[in-house]
Order: sequence, then structure tokens, then C-alpha cells
Amino acid sequence: MAPVNKRRMIGIGLLGSGVVGEAIQDILLHDLNGRAGADVDLVIKKIYTRSPKDKKWFRKRPDLFTNKAEHVLDDPGVDIVIEALGFQSPSQLPLFRDYLLRAFRNGKSVVTSDKAVLARYGKEIWAAAQKSGQQLRFEACVGGGI
Repeated sequence: MAPVNKRRMIGIGLLGSGVVGEAIQDILLHDLNGRAGADVDLVIKKIYTRSPKDKKWFRKRPDLFTNKAEHVLDDPGVDIVIEALGFQSPSQLPLFRDYLLRAFRNGKSVVTSDKAVLARYGKEIWAAAQKSGQQLRFEACVGGGI
């Protein structure tokens, strides 16, 4: 009898539920049903947004939503934090940087679409990623394919 491949579960924490964040939710919760490959499940554990009740997936999955970013960043079930908050003002950049640094301190890898925070604080963010042994992934149009 052939060995059964055990599926690996990766917990996803999402910062942001706007256009990009909602598209990520659509893909993971509906299109893929969490199955990202032959042996990997991507499971959304927590979603931070300022107005959870206004979001598309809130009715079906209210347990996933929070209006406190620390609920995502400190959740032990989250392995990867996806930051898709959407830059609107330079005054937001220090807060977004703090979110990424906190994720690394908590042993989480980060994927971000936030070019502005990387341009301003990239050296500090890279150093935090290296110190934590976690991954920092980004692309100028990481949300564009969604």
C-alpha cells in the first residue's frame, strides 16, 4: 500500500479587506477551498479590517474578522501575514512598518504589496526578517494578478 501524503496546513493572517484583501479571501475561501497544492492547505485564520461587518465574507465567516490588527499579528495559528492595507497617507507608514516588525518578532513570514513602506523602512524591515529567520516577500504589483 502506497504511503498517504499528509497535507500541510499553513495559517494565513490578512491585514486588510479592501479590493486586494477581498480578492485573496475569494481565492482562498471559495475558488481554492484552501487547497494550494497537492500537499498544502492555506487556511485564513484571522482578517483585520476597520469595519468587519461591512465586508463581503463577514456574514459567512464572522469568526475570521477583527478590527484589531494585533489579533492577526499575535495569533499563534498564523504562519504568514499578508499585508494588503492599501497606502493612503504617509502618516500610515510607521504603523504599517510596526505591523510588519511585530509579525517578524512573533515568528511569522510576511507578504506585502506595500511599496511605500518598503521604500521608506526597507532596511529595518529586512533586518527584522533576517533576525527572525522568516521570509519577506513582495512584488510591485503583488495584488495585480488578483
